[in-house]
Amino acid sequence: ILANKYVKSDFSHLKQVYNDGSLIIYENPLVLPRAFIVHKAKVILNRDSIFKTLADESFNFRDTVILEEPINLTGIDNSIPEPEPVITTYLPNRVVVKADVKQDGYLVLCDSYNSGLKAYVDGKKAQILKADYILRAVKLEPGNHVIEFIYSPLSIKIGAIITLVFFILSIIM
Repeated sequence: ILANKYVKSDFSHLKQVYNDGSLIIYENPLVLPRAFIVHKAKVILNRDSIFKTLADESFNFRDTVILEEPINLTGIDNSIPEPEPVITTYLPNRVVVKADVKQDGYLVLCDSYNSGLKAYVDGKKAQILKADYILRAVKLEPGNHVIEFIYSPLSIKIGAIITLVFFILSIIM
């Protein structure tokens, strides 16, 4: 179990927001937003080392992303605040995020990484990076961007083609 400040084993950090006697609802003020920008990346290739780093209380998820392949950023000034990205569309096979980035950075989307995903930044194909072992990230340059994640695995396309072929054959027979 991770013991990072974002993943606590006790619940003392939770804030009670509702209690009617039979139902109690708590808010976790440490939760990460669904999408956010970071400017630092740490490349770690070993799974156990990634988990160890993620569990370290000094690791700041809002500041640094762990990648499994190197992509460098240059000239980063961490004192420049970045506006939070805005998710404009959230569907099972498509997520669209708008981000206004002041300097090179990574958009981290707190959804599971999957090899069947494709990403587009301003309509151009972009590389999806495996972030923090399980999440998705895309490198962004300064400017206003529309980032689109589309789930379109090859297995579904092959299945659709096979189904269509057998459907046509059954009609012919």
